[in-house]
Amino acid sequence: MSDIIAFDTIFPLSHYCMTSGCTRNARLMLKKSQSRQVVLFTLDRGAVPVWSTHLYCERMYSIVSPSSSYYFILECKVNYHRNFRVVDKQRIYHNGIPDILQIGEHQFAETCVINTWISMMLFSWTSATNCARIYNETSQQLQLGLPTISWPFNRAVTSTQIYDAFTLLSLLEDCQIQKTTLVVPHKGSLDGANRFTEAVHARNERLKLCSQPELFHYCNKCTRFYTGTYSLYGVSSHVIINHCLDLEPNRKVSVVVIDGVCIGHPCCGVPKCKIPLKSTQDRHCPTHKFYDTVCAVIGCTNPICAGSKVCNLPEHNEAEKMHNDQGKSRFQLRERLKRAQLACPNNSVSDGITASTEQDDGVEGTTIDTDDFVDSNGEVSFELTPDGRTIPTVADVQTTSRRLRAQFGRKRTHNEQLFVAPCGIIIARETFYHSEALSSVIVRTCILSLALVMICLQEMIKRTYRLPGTMPEHIFYDNNCNIAKMVKNDPAFKNVGLTVDVFHFKCKHSEKDVFCQEHCNPVAYPELLGTAGQQWFFNSSVAEQTNAWLGGYHSICREMEVQRYNFFLDEMIRRRNTFTLEKLRQAGAQPGTRVF
Repeated sequence: MSDIIAFDTIFPLSHYCMTSGCTRNARLMLKKSQSRQVVLFTLDRGAVPVWSTHLYCERMYSIVSPSSSYYFILECKVNYHRNFRVVDKQRIYHNGIPDILQIGEHQFAETCVINTWISMMLFSWTSATNCARIYNETSQQLQLGLPTISWPFNRAVTSTQIYDAFTLLSLLEDCQIQKTTLVVPHKGSLDGANRFTEAVHARNERLKLCSQPELFHYCNKCTRFYTGTYSLYGVSSHVIINHCLDLEPNRKVSVVVIDGVCIGHPCCGVPKCKIPLKSTQDRHCPTHKFYDTVCAVIGCTNPICAGSKVCNLPEHNEAEKMHNDQGKSRFQLRERLKRAQLACPNNSVSDGITASTEQDDGVEGTTIDTDDFVDSNGEVSFELTPDGRTIPTVADVQTTSRRLRAQFGRKRTHNEQLFVAPCGIIIARETFYHSEALSSVIVRTCILSLALVMICLQEMIKRTYRLPGTMPEHIFYDNNCNIAKMVKNDPAFKNVGLTVDVFHFKCKHSEKDVFCQEHCNPVAYPELLGTAGQQWFFNSSVAEQTNAWLGGYHSICREMEVQRYNFFLDEMIRRRNTFTLEKLRQAGAQPGTRVF
């Protein structure tokens, strides 16, 4: 050790070797140790200097060959740290949730502190940058009047360390739920983000296939159960069951509401391409990188000129010049910054952000690359006037003049589609790369774009409820009249009511649309009607309310690379569901999980 004074010392949880067959397994304590100076982020004392000690097993042990009676002598060489042991260049984390987590090379944090950071993200949309500012300021206040201890490391927590802590704790909790052990590379050159890449990707793929753990959730706010006397949770119901759903006594009526919220991450500029970008600042993925040398005007295949994103055609050069001039306008910058930080600012303290300020850490950023004339696909529209001028225009404005469109900046995914139960539980989430609504620019493009969205949504519904008996009896969606036409011959949607929520049906659906009025009008389904003076039993506007919450992460996750983006949103949803479930229990909603 050293004679330098510190607040505490962090030891491994076990002082015995955990390798089967090693002589130090249960009889002899590990003796070889090494200590180093680190920083511990605490809840009540702030950031304090501590020592971290890890133990090393240098013993030899023997194993018997399974095919013979020969013994093999092996060296143990296992390094034991507070949260994990290192075996063959792999970190094998201990099962369970520890009280202290190592979140950096020389940084540790109490689990209660990490949970505080995550709660700030969950309930107030606080970015990691602002979490760090709040904690560092609070830490300084807690240590006022205390003697200063010289320490070789900065005691201020960084946003990167907070995100690494968030990722590690979330993965450990997920492993605890799945009853598995977290194993990641130990290579010294890897930072936290890269070390957990494979584990993050594996969890993302599992949730994409299996949805949230609450997929089979039910409670008396999102599901109606009918007994032989048509009583609902013991309360007599006078609702007449709609014959078109074939509901019988001892059956249920469950409801899911679908809607999209326009947040997204940078993606490849080639339509339908979902290959991740090498860097969040790239315009195209590695497979389509050659498009960077092609003119940015849509439909033009000429090579670009040096120092430009367009070819040598005069009207294309004029369009780029107009686009760049708009970007230099102080008014435009102010308006763009307002939209880029729509819900909550990513950084509460100005760091001299300009239009060229960009971050490439794939975590959170303040890059500003939108303007008034960028459409939902990230494209800029220009009108070519009869007198030869090129002026920017809004994409959905009708005009008889010739137009051109260009993709000067990065394309972003369009929206996140959410499946939400009327009680507020989020069941599933998926990124849509195309617009959710119609575009009025070109009729052919409009029909194709709508068809792509409807097909994606249809497949998402079937994938989410692929197990027999899991499909809800009712699905609310504001464009269900088109979905209903598309799936009318699909057996997966037999006996599924496809209705439009009350607000959209009154405001956005024509009374002259006979198909919509007959098949998507919620009044046509008495089982949706309320009792005891309530007009409706189910809250069909819950998705809009949930979107308001998810939209608050726009400025936080807009610069995240795709894997971290998905992991962050899925974890926020999981924690929100946990909080919602507890509220439902306290309200007597009797939440549970259906078994299939």
